[in-house]
Amino acid sequence: MSAKLLTVFIMLTSIQSLVGQESKHEVFERYFTWNPDSTSIYAEPNLESTKLVKLAYGTEVQRLEELDEPKVNIFIGELDATAEHPEKLGGYALPTSWIKIKFRNITGFALNAEVINLPPMKYLYDTYSFERTYLDRFYQQNVKDTTYSEQWENSEFYFEIEETHLPDGTIIAYKRLEGCTDRQIILTNKSMAQAYFILKTWHFKPFNEYMSEGAQNLIYLGNENEALQFRAPVLSDFHSPFIAIDGAETLKIGSSFCD
Repeated sequence: MSAKLLTVFIMLTSIQSLVGQESKHEVFERYFTWNPDSTSIYAEPNLESTKLVKLAYGTEVQRLEELDEPKVNIFIGELDATAEHPEKLGGYALPTSWIKIKFRNITGFALNAEVINLPPMKYLYDTYSFERTYLDRFYQQNVKDTTYSEQWENSEFYFEIEETHLPDGTIIAYKRLEGCTDRQIILTNKSMAQAYFILKTWHFKPFNEYMSEGAQNLIYLGNENEALQFRAPVLSDFHSPFIAIDGAETLKIGSSFCD
């Protein structure tokens, strides 16, 4: 191969490599609204400012800038929002920040907790779920599956575990034992507030005439064993939703179901 042809070959290879990297980067940096009740976009980074638009869950937006200040607290449970330590009153404060986003020709501000670089769930069988074929299409590759067994607390019983590993580090796991299933999502580089909206969506049931107001909501029960505990929505097949802190950059959310 001549020096000239070799140079052209190297340039083409480099371009193909860069295109592949850019494509993968774009997939991981796509942002979606994650509040199943809809996400409000404000004219200013202030909850009292004008609401420009409300975006349905799963709307893709362009993330422009994250603001360090001002901070915002999302309060869950029964509490006084003005209290210095609201968790002592039976509730919990989830801190978040503002981000500047663009949707079509609208530029405004949204809560960082509600705009997440994770593919939105699909509405399946009266609940939200991650559909495998959808995940494959989203990530432009076959996501990795792993199946293995794990002993339960030194007993004679073993969990059968199925894990789906997403390319961004997210793990979706189902642990089955004696007719019961624990489902979990292990999140990296996500805040507690973002984990809350992912957990809320996982248990969200769109409102209909047969459900009373608030029947689709998670109910905060308290902070126990380094985890936030919730009661699942009315008519949910799953129970005991939680958010647990596994490490400095890892959060685990989940709930259980028994036949």
